[in-house]
Amino acid sequence: LAREESAPLTPDDAFLADPDSGRIKRLDDKAALALTRILVVRHPKAPLAYLSLGYMLDINGLPADAEVTFRNGLKIAPEDPDLWISLGTSLNKRDKVSDARKCWSRAGAIHPANGQSWKLLASSYIISGEYRAAIPSLEKLRLADRATFDRFYDLFRVHRFDNPDAKELYDHFKTLR
Repeated sequence: LAREESAPLTPDDAFLADPDSGRIKRLDDKAALALTRILVVRHPKAPLAYLSLGYMLDINGLPADAEVTFRNGLKIAPEDPDLWISLGTSLNKRDKVSDARKCWSRAGAIHPANGQSWKLLASSYIISGEYRAAIPSLEKLRLADRATFDRFYDLFRVHRFDNPDAKELYDHFKTLR
């Protein structure tokens, strides 16, 4: 029998196959951060390595470093929606809401069926009281992830009595349910 040659691992698969990658979740946050830094050096072409490091930087209270890491990941994988979502979340934590919204919009444009980007975008508008501005992202969320959209809709139903803008949002989607 001829030996089949296996396809080379993708950078993300190589990152995941690295035994140290599996150790991250068993370590405390500081040790996991140190190991993840090593893994990014070992796997510099793996977008997942940058996602992991950015996440570890964020939970270790280093959001500016997380932003740089996510941006570095986007240099090698500019169409990775998870990197765009994570960059947006990191920016939002630092009150860079406008930039965060651009990132979530970009993630949604890359992968419209991923409801996470639309949920975050809609939430940012709703939290800031910009209910009308939330409508386009909620429309996209409704198509991408109906269960999450329905939870948002239930919130509007509750708040429509004490907030005219929430009522307008509720009324807009009432006929689409």
